[in-house]
Amino acid sequence: METAVVHHVLWGEHEPRGARGTVHTYVYRPRPVLAGCAAIGSTGTGYVLTVRHGTVDVHRFEQGRGAALRELRAGRPAEAAAALREALRACSGARPVRTQAA
Repeated sequence: METAVVHHVLWGEHEPRGARGTVHTYVYRPRPVLAGCAAIGSTGTGYVLTVRHGTVDVHRFEQGRGAALRELRAGRPAEAAAALREALRACSGARPVRTQAA
């Protein structure tokens, strides 16, 4: 996201002095929480969030769903059901990101 957009959303036409430093601080603050699953980087004009494949529950679900379909096509319905149950567990929200209050 471009820094100018962030500034405009936060402050509109009344951007305070030090706005750039404030945004920088708050953009990088969640880095320890994201470690291992995502990274925040800077570009020439803003910031980018890169998420590691397999860390988002929908990616894990899609992988499990694919495994279930392969098992079903191979004539193994019990294995397909097990793979689908595992895929559904990936979307249960059982692994929330925990943060500490600032």
